[in-house]
Amino acid sequence: MATAVFGESPETQTLRQFRDTVLQRHWIGRAAIAVYYFVGPSIADLLLAGLHRQAIARALLRPVVRIAGQILASRRDSRGNSV
Repeated sequence: MATAVFGESPETQTLRQFRDTVLQRHWIGRAAIAVYYFVGPSIADLLLAGLHRQAIARALLRPVVRIAGQILASRRDSRGNSV
């Protein structure tokens, strides 16, 4: 769904990194990923059908991307790595 909305972009990369480094580590995250992959293609098809839908989805996903980025940055900070 993120790729349908943002294309190959920094936002998509942030969400992928969040999936791989945060969500995958916990059973609830893995369950969320499974649900996402089950319903995501249908939602992506709906989004690709209209530019207005993509704009709305981008507006809804931007806060999610921002929060995911902040979580990833705080994880890097806590490990002593540069941000």
